[in-house]
Amino acid sequence: THETGTFGWDADRRRFNVPLDKAGRARLYISALIPDPGIDYMKMKELVIRQHGSDWWKKIEVMVQRGQHWMFTPDRMVELAHAVQRPLIVPKLLGLSANRDIGKVACTVRFRTPIHSKSTARLDVDGEWLEIDDVSGPAPIVRKVRGHGFDRKFYRLEAPGDVISVEGNHVFADTRARHVHYQGTATTRFREYMPPDIRNDAEQVIVRSEIDTLWIPNSAPPPAPGVRYIIPTFGWTRSGAGTANQSSWRRGGGIRVYLGRPWFSAGVNEMLGVCLPRGTDDAQTSQYKDFVTQWGADPTWLAHDIDSIAPRPQDFSMRVPTAGPVPYDIGPGSDPLDADPAPDGVAVPSYIAGPYRPAGAPASIAVDVVPHAVGYDRERQLWYCDIVVRPGDAYFPFIPLALARFQPASIRDHH
Repeated sequence: THETGTFGWDADRRRFNVPLDKAGRARLYISALIPDPGIDYMKMKELVIRQHGSDWWKKIEVMVQRGQHWMFTPDRMVELAHAVQRPLIVPKLLGLSANRDIGKVACTVRFRTPIHSKSTARLDVDGEWLEIDDVSGPAPIVRKVRGHGFDRKFYRLEAPGDVISVEGNHVFADTRARHVHYQGTATTRFREYMPPDIRNDAEQVIVRSEIDTLWIPNSAPPPAPGVRYIIPTFGWTRSGAGTANQSSWRRGGGIRVYLGRPWFSAGVNEMLGVCLPRGTDDAQTSQYKDFVTQWGADPTWLAHDIDSIAPRPQDFSMRVPTAGPVPYDIGPGSDPLDADPAPDGVAVPSYIAGPYRPAGAPASIAVDVVPHAVGYDRERQLWYCDIVVRPGDAYFPFIPLALARFQPASIRDHH
């Protein structure tokens, strides 16, 4: 029977009742009852009396009459189960986090979830994310990928409704960062008990968690950007169109940096960072010289001087602030399977301005980074990055740029 009812024999219905909760199990040991005259006909009774005497027989006679002695009426174990089609508790991805070691493609994913292990045999964790291929064709290819992360099997009495910790290794193809949409799928422990039309349809024996997102951090320092060339950019402000007092103002301070392919070597949301010095020491006279951006006034113009050794982060008007969004400019693809990278650009993780140590720099070198988004020029088949610096009242200062790839979703010291 189900949860209700009384355990034992129902003489009116000639039925033996075993109440079970949902997903409950019980083991019954069933043996035969032999009428007393039938026992006298059994050779086993004669052998017992002959070998051990009548007193010994009297000790076991009651057990034999009740069908409880294995030599006379061997029992058979019958296991009963209150099978359920789906797990009784829907999993959740609580406190979802990731940890990755240096240079590893595998990432340890951890979370907590309520699990009813009496009805749940296993929990599968699957993910969906974007992959950007900047090698195979004349333009970057953005694809949505779905893959199995890992699974966790449960002992029957391991977690009868409790919240437990789950962790597993999700192995990727490389060390790049990814923004993964995870979902947990719990499968019933009683699939084999279901009729074929249910048993053979996986969707009818599972329950799924809500989708939760997680940044898998990049675990290897990205290579230096391949700068092809840099050109100045200008903006124009016009007023008085169609009147006698038309005016045009040219605005400078812009630079477009063209970059070689491939990009996204550290994963989606990889940006071009402008490296700035920390502190006020003159980089020209220190070991920072080759690792930071500086600027200086043009001596051929009588204009305001530059009052700092380098621009400040707020001087870069097109910088990407912490927590995004990253203004992607990849352009539409021609394939209907092309995916839109915009959601990952909105979900850029928070980051700090510094300190960061550039790859290959002495251990004492630390810089601040001002990241900028990149775009793709399909005609040139090059990436580009627009950097706008506000120099204040100075007129066209010189600015030697120190540039680096920057991936905010990275393990420590590997941005």
